[in-house]
Amino acid sequence: MDYEAMEKQIAQLEELVGVDEFSKTKPIPVEIEQITKKLRDDLNANILMSIPYQKLDNLHKLAAQSNQAAASISERIESINFSEQLILQRIELIKTFEECLQSALDTECFSKISDLLPLLDDEIRICEELYQKWKSECTEFENFRDEYALILKSITNRVFQLQAKIDGLVQKAEIKSKQENA
Repeated sequence: MDYEAMEKQIAQLEELVGVDEFSKTKPIPVEIEQITKKLRDDLNANILMSIPYQKLDNLHKLAAQSNQAAASISERIESINFSEQLILQRIELIKTFEECLQSALDTECFSKISDLLPLLDDEIRICEELYQKWKSECTEFENFRDEYALILKSITNRVFQLQAKIDGLVQKAEIKSKQENA
């Protein structure tokens, strides 16, 4: 394999992996300490600041590389090998996601929906009928309670009237018996 063919294959791999994107990024300013202080104090970005300084420095070095195309083949291969583990992790995550998605989108379950819709409609109708029956029973009970309260009130009033008449008759009888005794 000649040198140019190898370069093309590496370039294709870099493009697939996304390594060429690093050449388009702007380098991180050297004043990392000032930026971290501003982020921590002014912007309250403590979570971001929990990233170790060494990783930020490595990111700075990676972003500061002038041009990936000018890098040697060994550096490019090393970059691809470095990215391989990340790619494999992502492949595994995609497989896991696909398995979960397949069980969630099981066509057998979805095919049963059309068979179960009439049953669902029947249950909804039954629930609505029961709700209407409950409403009428509640209304009937409230009417009964109101009538019961009216009956109790009229009985109580009648008892008080009768008690007043009895008290009046008792007083008249006492007055009459006092007059007869005197």
